[in-house]
Amino acid sequence: MTPLESMTLEAVRVLTERRGVPPSYDEVAAYIGLQSRSGVARMVDSLERQGWLEREPHRARSLRIVGERPRLGRLSTPELRRLRELITEILKDRGEE
Repeated sequence: MTPLESMTLEAVRVLTERRGVPPSYDEVAAYIGLQSRSGVARMVDSLERQGWLEREPHRARSLRIVGERPRLGRLSTPELRRLRELITEILKDRGEE
């Protein structure tokens, strides 16, 4: 991944988290300092080929990050409890708790 592709991916992540909806190409361009949407389109095409992004053709604001591991902060409370239980079980089995 090139630095510009990394910045584009970060822009999609940050802007989606900030606004609750995927960003437009204009918003991504402004965030990373590009002058045109065509530059963003090239970055999105490349990230899509690499498996980092998905989008629906001919649909506005359809960018979705797919090549990223889920973050713990996005897990629900029951999922976090179950994760804690599993970690505790593993540690017990290893004799580390």
